[in-house]
Amino acid sequence: MGIEHFINDVLPPAIRKVSEENGGREVHLVGWCMGGLLALGTTAVHQDLPIRSVGMVASPFDLSKQPLLRPVQLAAKVTRGRVVGSALKAAGSVPAPVVSLGFKATALPTYLKKPRTLWSRREDREFLGQVQAVDHIMNNMLAYPGRATLQVYQRLALRNELATGKVQGPNHLVDLATVTVPVMNVAGRTDVLVPAAAAHHVGSLLPASPDVRLPVAPGGHLGVLTGTKAPETTWALLHEFLEAHDRRRAKGR
Repeated sequence: MGIEHFINDVLPPAIRKVSEENGGREVHLVGWCMGGLLALGTTAVHQDLPIRSVGMVASPFDLSKQPLLRPVQLAAKVTRGRVVGSALKAAGSVPAPVVSLGFKATALPTYLKKPRTLWSRREDREFLGQVQAVDHIMNNMLAYPGRATLQVYQRLALRNELATGKVQGPNHLVDLATVTVPVMNVAGRTDVLVPAAAAHHVGSLLPASPDVRLPVAPGGHLGVLTGTKAPETTWALLHEFLEAHDRRRAKGR
């Protein structure tokens, strides 16, 4: 399953189904990280879909602004990307435990301080419940499809094609300049996987969008979505964005 499978065969029928079950209303898409890229790519390719807006959280668009990737990119130049590419092809997918470890590694300081934090806030039931919920997410990650991961590695991480706003797929050209719906991408202030500069580069790729919002919220790559401050920051920003465009559409604008 490559990226094109999700853009052509997964998201379009799901969007149409949601729209049909709600009286033909347009649908807001919200995606985290790769989910945001798939949502925006689907919007660019299938312009007939009933999409009202695209909200993203920590979705990367210019990986030249990701310092952690530079050693990988240098190594790939020497090996022509064959080491990681061959491993992904042989494995067929990225196993779920490896995905979990990868995300935990991006927040290593938080995990190292976790025992002390839990002890100091052991009476705070709401905080402990939130930590338990995030742990459940991290410990139950799904495996990543090998072909899609290989495409992300070769075309986004190594060649940084998405930074141009155009990616040629096997069936369609994904051209972000054709997106005509409102778009937002919330970046995490301490996100080491997708720094704000890498996320907010999308602002220069959407000349036809009537409203592009590029806020920053507290948290790392997962924390910006699920952290204790996220309900009052990231999710409040998303709510305001969606509500604003619901009102404008209701007024015929």
